Order: sequence, then C-alpha cells, then structure tokens
Amino acid sequence: MKTYWTSLTKDYVADWGAPEAIREILQNFLDSPAPFEYNFDGRCLEFTNKGITLHQSTILMGNSSKRNEVDSLGGKGEGYKIACLVLLREGYTITIFNGTKLWLPRFEYNNDFEQEVLIFLETESLSPSDDLTFRIEGVDDDLTCNIIDQCLYLQEDLGTVYTGQRGRVLADKPGKLYVGGLFVCDIEGHKYSYDFHPKFLPLNRDRKSVSGWDLANNVTQLLQETLPTKELANLVLDRSKDAGGGYSSFRSSDVADEVYNRTKEQYGDLVVVADCYDEEKKLKDRGYKNVEVVNSDQYNMVIKSPQYLLFLEELDNVVEPEDTRTPIEMMWDWLSENERYLPIEVHKKFRNLVGLFTERGVSFDG
Repeated sequence: MKTYWTSLTKDYVADWGAPEAIREILQNFLDSPAPFEYNFDGRCLEFTNKGITLHQSTILMGNSSKRNEVDSLGGKGEGYKIACLVLLREGYTITIFNGTKLWLPRFEYNNDFEQEVLIFLETESLSPSDDLTFRIEGVDDDLTCNIIDQCLYLQEDLGTVYTGQRGRVLADKPGKLYVGGLFVCDIEGHKYSYDFHPKFLPLNRDRKSVSGWDLANNVTQLLQETLPTKELANLVLDRSKDAGGGYSSFRSSDVADEVYNRTKEQYGDLVVVADCYDEEKKLKDRGYKNVEVVNSDQYNMVIKSPQYLLFLEELDNVVEPEDTRTPIEMMWDWLSENERYLPIEVHKKFRNLVGLFTERGVSFDG
C-alpha cells in the first residue's frame, strides 16, 4: 500500500460542510469532457466519469488537470482534496475508484507537522476499470435532496429552457443563478433564472456570489440571444432587473424601437422622455410640451431608439426660447449650476471674478 501525504490539516476551510464538499466533487465531474453518470442508492452517492482517471500528481496542492480550461469552474488545483477533507471531518466515508487503483482518503497524525493531515492511501482495485468514481457513504435524505436542488444536471424537469451561447435561461423558475449547472446564489428581482457557462461568468473559490455588473451584462446579452423583442421590451417596462438594473441594457435597436413604441402607447405619440424631474424641468423650459419621467431602463432604451432620435430631429414645434439674460447673468447662472462640480478654490476665484465684473458694470456688447 502506498501513502500520498498532503499538507492539509483537519480544520482547513472550517466554514465548509458536506453540501459544499459534494458540490465541489460534482463540479469536477461536470467540468470533465468525459461522460458523467451518477447513482443515488440509499445512503450512498456515486459520481462517475467514464474513460478517465486521476494522476497521483493531482494530489499536490496547486496541481490541477483543468489549469488552462476556460470552460471549467475549477482550475485552482484544490477541489477534490478539500472536498475529501471536509467529508472525512463531517464523518462520511469516501472511496475513490481510480482506474486500476483504489484511493482511500484518511486523516493521519504527522510527527513532523505535529498535526493530523489528509493522506491518500493507494492500493490495487479489486474491480479495475478505465473510469473514475467517487463513492460517498453515510448520506441522509436531506443531504441528497440538497445536492439535487443545487445541481441542474440532477434534476429531471427544468421546465421551459432557452439556450444561447452564454448559457441557459430557465423561464419557469425566478431569481436563481447557476454557473456550469451548479447553484451560486439567489438573485432578487429577476423574472427568470440563469445557468451560465463558466468562461463567461468566473467565480471565486466559494462560488457563492457574483458582481452586479458581471451578472447584469451577461443576463442582458444572454436574453438578447434567446428571447423575442417584445418579451425583452416587457422586461424593460416592468422594471425587472433582468433588463440590466442600471448596470447594463439591451443593445439591439429593434428592442429600443419596441420600447419607444410602447412608451408612445402609454404617453402619446409626441412624448419626450426624461430620467429625472430636473431633466423634465429643463426639457419643458426648452419648449418641449409632452415630457414624461420614466424608469432608468426604459429611458436608456428609448434614447437609443433610431425612431425616437429621428422624431427629436423632426420635432418642429420645439423652439428653444430666446435667452434674454445679460452675459453677467449667464455667468452667475452657470456658476450656480456647476458649483458642486468645481474645486473649492476654483469656485471661490471664479465667484470673485464675476462679482468684480458685476461691481464695475462690465459689458460684453462689442
């Protein structure tokens, strides 16, 4: 029997439990290009990749068989070792059928480290094959249900699914994010759930969160690949976070035109949009009559609409009123409008200068 030592102590990743560990093992099997099989039999789970085995060098920390694979969730060289450690710590039994070899993860006291560390015992398999199988024993029904709920590939009915280059839209379940088929986190305010390819939405080791910008950018692009124009417009008008939520927006001019036409249905053919009440006032001061404040996603789409831009160009009843202010009054107004954007010293000097012009009755008439 051969022993492979690691430097992983028993209390490593103390915040992980069995669900995180089994998820890590699942992720490794799903990342592999080899056929994936699974079996849930009572208190035992088995995951198999057909036609592949693990080299003993992968036991080394930092060594990974997926190092440069952009389609994989892993690649950090820790995955299955940490998973074995956590499952052992939680009281489960793990057996790895690795081709012609049998690997048995165990904890053993190391006199040099004066710590219990993870080891892998290797012996000849009594049932040699060309496959890799992880068997986890001692699993109860609650944990099995948790694992199935966390992995789309273990679920029989996903409902209506739209597939694009970046991943899948799960139309019948709201507000959940998956990457590579594995659950990441809830995403509140989203009408749909999403399953992205790992190369488009990279995650950290714990795979429990994603940045708002990355999520919004990928969601809008995936939806634009897969859903019809009218449905995308509905998401915008319903203020759904699927439409970008301020981080991103749909890039299609067809969607922009659809949102504009729906805005006209709501407010009239001569509607001019504003994204806040300050802009509404400025537009009305310029002579625009039918100005409406709309939500930010709707505004961002309308102002990109070719039809709307043409309408603004052709709007012949909007004439900017004659500005009767004196140059000094214009300078005071400009100073007031831009005060918050100017450095204190610049603002002070400019104010003093305009004040001096005012006192001396400076004219710019000729």
